[in-house]
Amino acid sequence: MQLNCIRFPILIMRLQVWILMGLGEHKKCLVILKKNIRWMEERNDQSYYPRIASACINIALCYFKLRKYDSAVDNASLAYHNYCFDSDIRIRKKAIKIRAAAFLKLSNISNDLVSKETLFKLALQDFCLVAEMGTSRIVTGYRK
Repeated sequence: MQLNCIRFPILIMRLQVWILMGLGEHKKCLVILKKNIRWMEERNDQSYYPRIASACINIALCYFKLRKYDSAVDNASLAYHNYCFDSDIRIRKKAIKIRAAAFLKLSNISNDLVSKETLFKLALQDFCLVAEMGTSRIVTGYRK
């Protein structure tokens, strides 16, 4: 019975985020996702890491949609480096793809030529890393 009580808040959060992201309410999603991450981190249980990684990826996606690309990079990196296990290829790919897209956007809006080139190289490295992880098709937001 305890297991169902723990999963219910996560299920409600996922449903809220799915609806709000579909409506374009990214700021509201950020609040819900951050609250849920705090709740899962308080449990000090590594079994929550894939869910925390997914929430960090969704946060990165929200920041990307809000054109806050620095924050998107930070949250995608957090998901990739802190919460992804080596076996979580799908989650790792999503994190790297969002980070690469954010680097690419940052390189497009940068006024400094050196920064523009550096950010473009980082984006290219991330896209190459995704290619090295495998050839399965990953679409952010749902599985095929």
